[in-house]
Amino acid sequence: MGLMVSFLSGVGVILVLLTWVIKALNSFLASIAHTLLELVKVHQALKCLGIERNKYKNLKKKNRR
Repeated sequence: MGLMVSFLSGVGVILVLLTWVIKALNSFLASIAHTLLELVKVHQALKCLGIERNKYKNLKKKNRR
């Protein structure tokens, strides 16, 4: 009986630790996903800015002619 209780408490401890690790990993992956999303937004904004800049340069060239 004592061996069974010891085994079950050991399994309980392992499950609690496993749950803690999974929660920590989930939080870590969520922060990475958030960072990547922000980087994509910044990249799109810079790309859009570059396109607008090129349009402005081309318009300036046309006005010189």
